[in-house]
Amino acid sequence: MKTMKLNKKIMIASAIIVSIIASSYLVENITKDSGLQKGTIITVIQDGQPIAYMDSNVFKELMKKEYKQDTGIKGPSLVYVLSSAGVGNYKSIEIKNVQKVTDNYIIKQQDLNNTFIFYFTDHNTVNLMKLGQASTTLAEDVSEIIVKTKE
Repeated sequence: MKTMKLNKKIMIASAIIVSIIASSYLVENITKDSGLQKGTIITVIQDGQPIAYMDSNVFKELMKKEYKQDTGIKGPSLVYVLSSAGVGNYKSIEIKNVQKVTDNYIIKQQDLNNTFIFYFTDHNTVNLMKLGQASTTLAEDVSEIIVKTKE
């Protein structure tokens, strides 16, 4: 009789644990999908495979690590973001925005340097700008950074 009560309690506890795990995966997927659509989560894709998901808070932390002193720069460089995502070898970088209406911005390897900076917007997204041309936005509300290692 007591073992039956114990077995019942174990089954109920197991069901609760499985429900919590399933719920957390569901919430994670809903949040990720919403962030990808709004541009608050940026996907780094290398050769067709996603290798990193970063939100604007990650970009803020990267900026703090890249620029230990206050330099007046308002975001991390593209080179620093790529190296933080584990990207080392590439031929070109393609930047997509949320709207996907305008042409994507493509940077060849020989043109890539620390002058390409991500600036934060007031709605938790980032824009790609070229340092020295702060009024010129190269890509608004960046949603994907596509890394191509082959031509």
